[in-house]
This record gives sequence, C-alpha cells and structure tokens, in this order.
Amino acid sequence: MHATEKVTKASCPAHFESLLRDAGIQPTPQRLAIAQVLLHKAVHCTADEVLQAARTLLPSLSRATVYNSLPLFVEKGLLRALRLDSERTIYDSRTDVHSHLYHEDTGLLEDLPPAMLHSMPRPVLPPTLELVGLDVIVHVRQSKLHETRTSDDITL
Repeated sequence: MHATEKVTKASCPAHFESLLRDAGIQPTPQRLAIAQVLLHKAVHCTADEVLQAARTLLPSLSRATVYNSLPLFVEKGLLRALRLDSERTIYDSRTDVHSHLYHEDTGLLEDLPPAMLHSMPRPVLPPTLELVGLDVIVHVRQSKLHETRTSDDITL
C-alpha cells in the first residue's frame, strides 16, 4: 500500500470488529480504523502510512495510538513487523512465512515469488532442528551501470 491509496468506509466490511475480538483485541474506533487500513488486503505499510490512511476514516486518530496499536496487532498475530534497518519497520498484513524484495532506492517492499528462492542455498542445520520456514528480505537498488548506460554505449 502506498500512502496515496485511499481507504474508504465502503471498502471495509463490518467483520473487522469480530476479527479484532477473535484476536483478543478490544475493538475501539481507533483500532477499527487501523484494522481497516491494514487488514482489507495484503499490504506493506510504515506506521506513518497507516496513520495517514487511517486518518481518512478517523481524522482525530493520534500518532501515539497508531504506534501503540501496531505492536499489539503483531503480538496477536494480525500483522508481521519487518525490520528493514535500524530506522525503518514495515508492517505486513500477510502473516504466513514468506520472503520480500526491498528496493532501497525507492523504499518499495514487495513479496518475493517463492520460485526466486529455489536457487538460494538452504541453511545447514544441526540434526536436532528442522526448517519450518525461510523468511528472507533481499535488499536491492537500481544498478549504477544500468542508470548511466544508454543505447549509444551498447556495442555488438
């Protein structure tokens, strides 16, 4: 999800209240607005993007409420928190084990197709452990060679 994507009340079914209750979260208006932003489809958002989008539903929503609610949603299994670096956490509404491609130059985070992981070596584990999932964040950026190269530079 991008901060510019609009969330409307019409696009958010009433099941969010029961979704929160089933997770053991008291459904306040603030938490419902956050749930509507994050749980209507698979999205990757920063806390500030959640705040901006949720304020279209509840203009009085505070930054502190969003920042306090997101770890609760993670703890209760509604979200995953992906720490990209020391200053950037992305909240992922897909809670199954899956990998990501993070574009450092644009900030875009996208799900990595499982087929891309087939060529990666699997970790060698002690016999007392079994692999239950492989959760990888692949950091990429636009190649400097690709940025500066033009069709005049290509020779056959």
